[in-house]
Amino acid sequence: VTRHPKQSRVGVMVSPSAPHRCTADFLKQCRTLADELDLPAAIHAQETRLQVVTGMAFYGKTMIARLAELGFLKPNTTLIHAVWLNAQELEMIADAGATVQHNAWSNLMLGSGSQPVRAVLDAGINLSLGADGCSSTFTCNMLNVMGAAAGLSKIRSDDYDRWLTAAETLRACTVGGASALGLGNRLGALLPGMTADLVL
Repeated sequence: VTRHPKQSRVGVMVSPSAPHRCTADFLKQCRTLADELDLPAAIHAQETRLQVVTGMAFYGKTMIARLAELGFLKPNTTLIHAVWLNAQELEMIADAGATVQHNAWSNLMLGSGSQPVRAVLDAGINLSLGADGCSSTFTCNMLNVMGAAAGLSKIRSDDYDRWLTAAETLRACTVGGASALGLGNRLGALLPGMTADLVL
């Protein structure tokens, strides 16, 4: 791999679309490829309530449980969206050391729902932020994504202690994202020896 993310600013990763659009064999091969080449992996999972129902209809279990069963959930693996999560799924994700990516702005535009970010953090899961992609949202500006994430957390509860704080939101956007890619030792913080960017 000449564009390995640990050596290149523009890197590759393994990213099968979603569990219900991939065969079990393909998902296992993707996992093997990511493991062999030490690449981060990402997959869309349970963005909508319908996808939870689809998982039960297809596999007799949720898509998160399906990914766990196939051995896909591991560190440096990101579950994109992961809006509809139950307590057992949160435990599976935490036990695997995987990341949950909060795509707040995209989820608002698509009407997918609001990720339970406080429950994600309470479970000890690494939280990152994403824009989902230019084709499904109006912004890839991470400052806008941070604002949407902080604001959206406020509609899940009227208990302000459960809202995302500014510090938690910034951490998810920086350290959380770097950790999701296995790059937390060199990205995401302004510290000696880190590759750092400042955006003002």
